[in-house]
Amino acid sequence: MSPAPTLHEAAASLYRSCGQFPFYFAKGKLKYDPIMTDLLVLGCLSRKSASAARLLDLGCGQGLLFAMLDASARIAPESKVAASSPAAPPIAFARGFDAARSNVRWGQSMLANRAQPHLDAEIVVADIRTVDLPVCDIVVAIDVLHYMPYADQESLLRKVAAALALGGRLVLLVPRRAAGSARAIPPGLSRAPVTGRVAAAGMGDRHGAVAHGSVLSERPPCRRTGSPVPPCQD
Repeated sequence: MSPAPTLHEAAASLYRSCGQFPFYFAKGKLKYDPIMTDLLVLGCLSRKSASAARLLDLGCGQGLLFAMLDASARIAPESKVAASSPAAPPIAFARGFDAARSNVRWGQSMLANRAQPHLDAEIVVADIRTVDLPVCDIVVAIDVLHYMPYADQESLLRKVAAALALGGRLVLLVPRRAAGSARAIPPGLSRAPVTGRVAAAGMGDRHGAVAHGSVLSERPPCRRTGSPVPPCQD
């Protein structure tokens, strides 16, 4: 009897019909980069009230986070995934934005090819600096801000703050500072009036800082060193 698939294997399988590149990218990315799994494990996508969250993913790429959420919701109840895999949080809807048309095409194909969708989601081509954001409960921005000038970062964070409902949460991931490089956590993060919980979880080799409204402290890497990771809490 073959072993139960891991969550990242189940998520990557959703891209099998999308072409070789998106499938093998998803397979490798989800296996070797723990961020998507950690977002579920730490409860970063769950609301304190346990009600379904309205989720936005800024710079969502080909929708890997949505694939993880859908796979978790689909497989966990069927007991066909490893028991250690995190359960999917309740999501009212998920909307992803990305400027790369190829990423969006692969993400849309992944969503369209699901036999039985377990996540109400869509992915659209958009510039996150200018797109109108709907009212939401959770905003995720993974490895996005450091590609922007500081002025655009601050403008985007102000727009996110306006879109978040009361008690909303912004989940940020910014790279740790590399030797000889400019600091990866920009001034815009500490100046922007972000509403509610800001959680840039300190996970993995390149995972950054934890903050409540601003960047308060850097956290050491955790996945490969065993350092404790704080769960997302309101």
